Amino acid sequence: MAEQPSTPPVHAGDLPLASVIVPLHNCERYVGRCIDSIVAQTYPEWELICIDDGSSDQSLAVAREHAAGHERCRFERQDNQGPGRARNRGLDLAQGKYVLFVDADDFIEPDLLELACAQAEATASDIVVWDVWYFDNNHERLVHPPVGALQLYRFQTQGGDETFTWRDNPDYVFQSFHNWPWNKLFRRDFLLENGLRLQEDILRTEDLMLSCPAFIRAKRMSAIDRRLSNYRVSRQDSAMATKDPHALDFLAAFKALRAFLLQEGVYDAVRRSFVNWAGLGCLANLETLNGCKPFDEVFAVLKERGLAELDLVGHEREYFYDANLFDNLNAVLDGSPEEYLFRRYKAAAAEREEERTLRDFAEMDGAAALAQAREEARRAQEDARFWRECHDALEGAWEHRIGKALCWVPRLVQRKVLEGRQASAGKGGSASSGDGRPAA
Repeated sequence: MAEQPSTPPVHAGDLPLASVIVPLHNCERYVGRCIDSIVAQTYPEWELICIDDGSSDQSLAVAREHAAGHERCRFERQDNQGPGRARNRGLDLAQGKYVLFVDADDFIEPDLLELACAQAEATASDIVVWDVWYFDNNHERLVHPPVGALQLYRFQTQGGDETFTWRDNPDYVFQSFHNWPWNKLFRRDFLLENGLRLQEDILRTEDLMLSCPAFIRAKRMSAIDRRLSNYRVSRQDSAMATKDPHALDFLAAFKALRAFLLQEGVYDAVRRSFVNWAGLGCLANLETLNGCKPFDEVFAVLKERGLAELDLVGHEREYFYDANLFDNLNAVLDGSPEEYLFRRYKAAAAEREEERTLRDFAEMDGAAALAQAREEARRAQEDARFWRECHDALEGAWEHRIGKALCWVPRLVQRKVLEGRQASAGKGGSASSGDGRPAA
């Protein structure tokens, strides 16, 4: 039974209201940090909508506890129907001008809403997108790749215009922004007017049909070249780690996206981007399965019909941005699951060896730099000791003693003259002549 909704929040501020939607499902260990990061936003005009999707733990209670004391929060519970249904329910309840989706095991930077809402207002953007940090769950620390996760630079425009559309670089639209819903601020009316929602008939990759059609329908998009969302990875109980029961959902999602692009009449324009993104999606979903049986099932479907249905067959090697993607797709088409796994094992072993070699080089370089710094410090100490010994030797040298003696003689004569003058002045008055000149 659905929980009785709380009283809808009333917005009375001058800034546009932003609705933050958080779906919950068995995430009691992580949701506290998520909610804390939302209520700590520097942007004051927000509402929080938490939809508990049939959790069997204390996720909802933890969320309530961390949101306590904040008026614009509401909580609902539904039977377990999947993240798409939960997010869509939050979208139905949202009252804000802008909508942000946040996963319950992730967290956001304190100024995310401030920056994103300001960007949306200044540029009249339908979508604002930003880069992300990966947060390693096992070690509780950020992962620092040399570049960000997104390819925002491919849509940086010239002449001062901060906005863009997919037409500015159709070959890279999907891989540049990804289909994550949680690193984007959407104008709510834009979503409603275009009927853009998450898929509810699948439980994985359900966000593809929200974000990617939004890229095509948006009249103005803009980007913030900062990492403002923290994406938790290496979580063993995450949806990504437990997707075997829904192993083919990704295929249904990509087929739906291709049908949408064909219906919109833009497929030919974005075909290369779609093929590359769908190819990566197919292999990523295949290789992150946990069981042998789901792996064999997905491999067989991709080999027999799936790759063809997604237009991933018949392209030249140069059509793919990564030659390895071309090789791996053809390995599915031409080989068995065992051959594919052995090929990927050999590639992974080579990658690990390369990483080990690079790490060794880095350690060697670091050790060499440390040794050089220590050698320079040792030489500086030797130089200081040398000059100190030189000074001590000079103090004891005979030339130094003779120099002191020679200086001592005139000082002695000067002192005796002054003593004589003082004695004369004491006996006969001023030691001067009558005309005021000093006495001869």
